[in-house]
Amino acid sequence: MRLGDVSTQRRRIPLTPLIDIVFLLLVFFMLASTFLKFDVVTLARAGAGSGQVDRSKIMLIHVSRDSEIAVNGATTSKDQLVETVNRAVDAGQVHAIVVLRSDTRVADLVQTLDLIRRSRAATVRIVD
Repeated sequence: MRLGDVSTQRRRIPLTPLIDIVFLLLVFFMLASTFLKFDVVTLARAGAGSGQVDRSKIMLIHVSRDSEIAVNGATTSKDQLVETVNRAVDAGQVHAIVVLRSDTRVADLVQTLDLIRRSRAATVRIVD
């Protein structure tokens, strides 16, 4: 009788149940996830046009760090931005030009563009 020579057979892991589990996890995560529809903000780039610009129809919106916003030189909070832009639109300034200062963050720009989109401005252009 040999005690030290016990032959051990390695059992192979069956792959069929493993594939079933992976498939069930895939189906679960596909059904549990939400597919969001992201809104698109169309931005017009400044081109080399030769057309004349009616400056009375343009409002300047300066954006800097921490959402410091100035519309036509007057400082406003981001809570009042939509109302301020709508007042400028009522005065005939329908085109908004967003001017970025050197310390502007992307998050500040995105918040400002989202607020301007809620207003009645006809076009929005970005200048840095």
